[in-house]
Amino acid sequence: MHYLHAAKNPLYSPNHQPKPHAPPPPFMKAPPESPLAVCVRRALRRYFKHLRGERPTRMYDMVMREMEKPLLETVLHEAGYNQTTAAKMLGLSRGTLSAKLRRHKIKKRPAAR
Repeated sequence: MHYLHAAKNPLYSPNHQPKPHAPPPPFMKAPPESPLAVCVRRALRRYFKHLRGERPTRMYDMVMREMEKPLLETVLHEAGYNQTTAAKMLGLSRGTLSAKLRRHKIKKRPAAR
């Protein structure tokens, strides 16, 4: 039996009213935004406000460039300036981390005070 035609489909009812959807159970609700996501969203809103209607270009590259350096510096510091540990924390190879540190001119150890 072919059910593409509605009149021949035993599941089709012309008077069928869909039931209103019940709210999802608590375990299916979207988790709240992470604090990091909230900070990024706030910074982007501020950025757009300062543009006063101008439309930026290549935003993705700009945001990644702006975020990568502080990310690398902070993780390197938290890893005790151990590049192998920092690379593992970031999910990068040690070679990739070294290249990124050179590109951003990040010293492998802070200057002694």
